[in-house]
Amino acid sequence: MNPQHSPPAGRPRRRQVLAQAAGLAALGGAILRPALPTAAAAAKFADDPLVGSWYGSGQRSSGVPNVTLWTFTSDGAVIRTTVEHPTRSPSHGVWEPLGDRLYAYTVLLLLFEVGGAFAGFQEVRGRLTRSESGDGFTTAARSAFYDAAGTYDRPGSSTGGAIRIVVEPVDAPFRPSLPLETSGG
Repeated sequence: MNPQHSPPAGRPRRRQVLAQAAGLAALGGAILRPALPTAAAAAKFADDPLVGSWYGSGQRSSGVPNVTLWTFTSDGAVIRTTVEHPTRSPSHGVWEPLGDRLYAYTVLLLLFEVGGAFAGFQEVRGRLTRSESGDGFTTAARSAFYDAAGTYDRPGSSTGGAIRIVVEPVDAPFRPSLPLETSGG
């Protein structure tokens, strides 16, 4: 080996670095592989009427009203966002059917101080009932708030409803307003 191209003493050679990187990549792939969705998991709830996007509103136990957007995916994921950004992150979690028009969901979201500092997180566990017409749902949930160290802080609860977001014709007139209260059909 040419001494002019040798790494400084104590630094790994390029081959060592590449071998370590390849080993870490293989290990990462082995760890992540079980978490990747299979074709069967991706289509787990493909035919379920809950799959799609919804616009909703609700009320917390504190009396604070809330407007929400929900998306339920065919592989059992749920994403929910509210008007409280930037003090709450979008919620991420999972859902599953429990029976005729009845569902359960669990979501987690990050909490922030008004200045942006991390303040903790909230876990929400809820039940949802889809309307007979299929174009709405109602929900009731309970939650737990945790501080930035992960210590339980306090409970919470909420109720609400949502209506399905549907494709509207491009040339159709827009509604004069969106409802700030949704009954859930």
